[in-house]
Amino acid sequence: MYCEQEPSEQAKLLNTVLSNCTIKDLTLYPTYKKPFDLIVEGGKSDFWLGDRDSNPERLIQSQ
Repeated sequence: MYCEQEPSEQAKLLNTVLSNCTIKDLTLYPTYKKPFDLIVEGGKSDFWLGDRDSNPERLIQSQ
């Protein structure tokens, strides 16, 4: 959806999610606004609960 939006709408979305970006050695490093920073950091964590999946209808449950 992002790619299909007008540039003004894309800019509005980026302004909502990002507070700042830096570029070093041709790599972009975004700084996220709250609460998006928590979502990004949570995705980087190796800490996952070892119990059954919260969706009991699934046939395969991860350990």
